[in-house]
Amino acid sequence: MNPNELPSYPAAGPEGGNQSNTRLLLIALGVVVVIIIIAIMVFLKPHQSGSNTGGKLSVTGTNPDTTAVATNSDSLAISFSEPLQSGSAQVSSDPKIITGSSISGDTLTLKFPPKTLKSGSRYTITLNSIKSTSGSELTNDQLSFIPSIQEPTTSGEDSLLNVGLSNDQVHNIVMGIAQFDPYAKEEDFNSSTIKHFRLNPSDAWSPWAVSVTVAVDGANYNVVSSYFDTQHVKVQVLDPATGQQLFTTGDPGSI
Repeated sequence: MNPNELPSYPAAGPEGGNQSNTRLLLIALGVVVVIIIIAIMVFLKPHQSGSNTGGKLSVTGTNPDTTAVATNSDSLAISFSEPLQSGSAQVSSDPKIITGSSISGDTLTLKFPPKTLKSGSRYTITLNSIKSTSGSELTNDQLSFIPSIQEPTTSGEDSLLNVGLSNDQVHNIVMGIAQFDPYAKEEDFNSSTIKHFRLNPSDAWSPWAVSVTVAVDGANYNVVSSYFDTQHVKVQVLDPATGQQLFTTGDPGSI
């Protein structure tokens, strides 16, 4: 060989090219596996048991539930995924109903003025900013609710069954009074005042009626319930002093 000549090598054949492609494929697969492992670790970290330090602060529930807020509710407790910093809550509502707030552990409690929430109206609470003890912050989060009339605590209403009213009619009488005062928490039926009669004694086709004195959160009213059958009832709430009708709902049905 001439010392001035460079050595020559055969060109890489198909076998050499395949080996190179295989190496590149293995490297690519290795990168993908590493990315998948990292993604799994990042996903699982905030879901591990124990404290939520480093995780995102979030609302975990309310008491009462937003689907069960009653017109006579005077507060709403909001629970979070972490303990909260005292005094860190900046909260607003539409319409304005919040009169105060307090933090205890992982719970923020909002106070409402009495006899304010209206049945069927939507109320929106905005958590403008609130922080956890670990430094996590939740901003501009909203929750809303539509209050409904809640059945109040009752006593003595079972005595109405003894004069022929059905369970459904008694329930409708209780809820009829609740419509009259949607903020009432107690209805006490005075069984000694119950009277059963025809609404119009001179008319044989007149509906039957039952009157009873009911204390609604301590205030007495005369309640007259008239009906033709055991499926219907008309409820009238009267001023006991003047006999003036203050409220009426339902219908007595028909013959």
